[in-house]
Amino acid sequence: MHAHELEQALVPQDGETLVFDTNPVLNERVTHYCPGCHHGIAHRLVSEVLHELGVADRTILVASVGCATFTYDYFNVDGLEAPHGRACAVATGVPSPSTRPTAASSSPASSSTTPSTA
Repeated sequence: MHAHELEQALVPQDGETLVFDTNPVLNERVTHYCPGCHHGIAHRLVSEVLHELGVADRTILVASVGCATFTYDYFNVDGLEAPHGRACAVATGVPSPSTRPTAASSSPASSSTTPSTA
């Protein structure tokens, strides 16, 4: 599905009411998950929580190999990939926001490099 088709599919049709809208943490992309998979629902819930708490700019996503491999394409947060089954172990090595030095970072959603103080 192309971006234009997706945009049209998200517009409420006659007689439909928009129940919820997108949030800036989750990209508007068609996912690669299998039909009936609940990963998309989990992404939606996680993105809503990150947005409501206002912590997306301080969040680092750690995705394991497998279904989660392309998770970083769906979220507007910094992320890295870990070997299969080792996401938690890799995440323990990521410095906390209070100990991370200021650095330049580039997110997949942005074409520019911006300073990060997270």
